[in-house]
Amino acid sequence: MKKSLLIALSAVLAGCAETTRPGEDSGGPPVGTLTLSRSEMVFNAGGDVPSDRRTLQVSNTGEGTLNVSGLAVTGEDAARFALPGVSPFSLAAGESRELAVTFTPNSDADLGPQNATLRVTQGGEGGSVQEVYLGGLSVEGQEGTKEPSVQWIFDTYGFPIQTGDEDPTTSALVEEATNAPVGDEVVAQTFRRADPTQPVTVEVLATFAVPNVEPVFEFGFYEAGAAEPSLQKLLSLPIRPGLNGQRLGPVIVPSVPGAEAGVVSFNAPGGTFGFYSSWPTTRFFEQRTVFTEDARNTFDALPHHVRPYPLKERGGAPVENAYILATDESNRLNDYNDAVVLIRNVQPAEAGL
Repeated sequence: MKKSLLIALSAVLAGCAETTRPGEDSGGPPVGTLTLSRSEMVFNAGGDVPSDRRTLQVSNTGEGTLNVSGLAVTGEDAARFALPGVSPFSLAAGESRELAVTFTPNSDADLGPQNATLRVTQGGEGGSVQEVYLGGLSVEGQEGTKEPSVQWIFDTYGFPIQTGDEDPTTSALVEEATNAPVGDEVVAQTFRRADPTQPVTVEVLATFAVPNVEPVFEFGFYEAGAAEPSLQKLLSLPIRPGLNGQRLGPVIVPSVPGAEAGVVSFNAPGGTFGFYSSWPTTRFFEQRTVFTEDARNTFDALPHHVRPYPLKERGGAPVENAYILATDESNRLNDYNDAVVLIRNVQPAEAGL
């Protein structure tokens, strides 16, 4: 009898423990879940563009009401960024709201990279906070020597990559054309897919090229072994919105299905492959194609027109199998900022890399 009572009491206590276990549903009202569409936003302004406006989507992916109680920009350059007309708000389950953030440099004295942090707070005092990195690039103007250096582009994104530029305040990466690697650049003219079960992704970080030719450029890949390779277009860059060819995070037109948030994915060949960009402008030269392989750039006696830099996180840690390709479509300015493209899930095919 006593044994039966003990078993029954143990069962009751176990049931109570189950109902109060951390993380279990305690029977309270459902709560909202704050989800942001991006973790970083980049801007550029100056010259004919006094300010830049980008958008961020705030969504409630939970089952209850989401209360956004705080929106604040912090950091050394916080005064350059603004969220006009925004105050605390609530979202029902499944609802979203678009926030506009603007970057406005003060004057020519502000030239160069500037950064801040957008803090979005859910709930009341002590509520959870999500942060969005804000990078703003103040430029002197558009085209030619008024464009920003590749180093300033990297700095605006917060990438601690050294380009080898001795004077980042000028547009030129190198004063004289050279085939030699500079800064953190590595030798990587052809690539292999790092993880054969995953696609390779392509993202255009910046372009500072001739902005009034449609398209500004096309970008794609090719199998490296062929004498006359078949070029596989992945994306093109339209001239609109205005000055899209002189912009960080420009708008792209994907040529393959499944592109999301400006990132194009593709199944790379099983062997080695390279990347190319095609430039239709005839203002300074006849239409030409620039390859990651120097030997294919026969339009120039010094054919090294694409410089690959291994990607690093903002904290300095290397990012595995990710490279930024900095392209110079001509030999006039040696700036390598005409197309700055991030490639993921690749490894250099060159021996020893």
